Amino acid sequence: MKSILNMPKGIQNILSKIYDQAKVNNYDYVNTMQHVDINSWLECDILQKADKTSMAQSIELRVPFLDREVLEIP
Repeated sequence: MKSILNMPKGIQNILSKIYDQAKVNNYDYVNTMQHVDINSWLECDILQKADKTSMAQSIELRVPFLDREVLEIP
């Protein structure tokens, strides 16, 4: 949580809620970071930028498989 203290209050509130969810689920450090990435910037930010950049440069890019239904299969 120390790393989010220098961010604007709105972002702090969003990230605090995500970190709290990870704490309730008793995630370890790696799972906490994955939870934060999936719920904050992966889908709506970095994947779109990577897609546009790779298409502009005609590069084949492999993105993470993010289908929630598949992830929920035990």
